[in-house]
Amino acid sequence: MRRILNSHFKLIIVVNNMNKSIRERISDLKIKEKAPSGEDYQGLSLQAIDTIAREFRISKREVEIAALEDKVIPIKYHRNIGTIGIPGQLKLREAGIAVIGVGGLGGTIIEILARVGIGKIVVIDGDTFAEDNLNRSEERRVGKEWRSRGSPYH
Repeated sequence: MRRILNSHFKLIIVVNNMNKSIRERISDLKIKEKAPSGEDYQGLSLQAIDTIAREFRISKREVEIAALEDKVIPIKYHRNIGTIGIPGQLKLREAGIAVIGVGGLGGTIIEILARVGIGKIVVIDGDTFAEDNLNRSEERRVGKEWRSRGSPYH
């Protein structure tokens, strides 16, 4: 690590990541956090995950898997750890699943799977949105991605 001054005389820390592994960088950016149970744990923030992914040109999922392998918990999953543990969260991040049908039930299932940390979700549905189905869909799902697939709601 070297320190330099930018043109506004603020201290900037520059890390030469060519000499560091992903795990070393995770170790650099991990922070001490407190679980809902009151226990301390080593966590990794969303910002740290994004930074490492950009620096090493890998997916955020790969950063999270590497962190979990080193017992560093992505903070967004810390509430899961009390239920499924670090090995369970690691299995979820490594797992993939396909959901066929994105109606009222399928859409809810997809959201739950994403929230618990399933690593890869493939969504299969040949239907388009119809006005009589909008009451079963969350508003944020009716966006650009759906309009681009032929939805009549431009």
